[in-house]
Amino acid sequence: EGRPLWQLVKELIANCWDEEITLCKVDISHEDRGLIQITVEDDGEGFEDITDSWTLMKPTAKRSNANVRGRFNIGEKELLSIAKYAAIETVGHTVKFPKEGGRKPRKNDRTKGTVVTATVGGRLDEIQSCVDMLVSFIPPEGVEYIVTSDVAEVKPLVQRSKVETVEAILPTVIADDPNSPVRSTKRK
Repeated sequence: EGRPLWQLVKELIANCWDEEITLCKVDISHEDRGLIQITVEDDGEGFEDITDSWTLMKPTAKRSNANVRGRFNIGEKELLSIAKYAAIETVGHTVKFPKEGGRKPRKNDRTKGTVVTATVGGRLDEIQSCVDMLVSFIPPEGVEYIVTSDVAEVKPLVQRSKVETVEAILPTVIADDPNSPVRSTKRK
């Protein structure tokens, strides 16, 4: 709590962009007085393991891949931890996180994609600043990225074209397998 709303939504978007997707839709809407509804949807293969949605710091195959964003398996949990209530619907599974607390998993018939919906406390003016940041993101090549809102002005996504390619060596942290400790390395 206390982080700007866009930073929490960014975690869900990063989860989408780590997968083989062609579509990422984000909606930030005013739900009720003092409540904001966040919905992020993709057309990917869904959660490999639905327990990832509630298990903090659970080992993940992403941890050994320095080229993905979600190597520590905490992205959606940051948003869920401040949500008044939430739901994740993914291939074969739905998990509801009700107002009373806890979680209610069940099977579903979904065959593609994931939808994460979270309702958080917030001010109406936070929606506009969140949307303004989200439209500045540069989606991966081949991903249609859509941002909508019922109360914010959604400016067109910033259109950028590649002007040059640069290679660099960057420090990063990975683990060799899900049960190994993280270590420092470099990636190109």
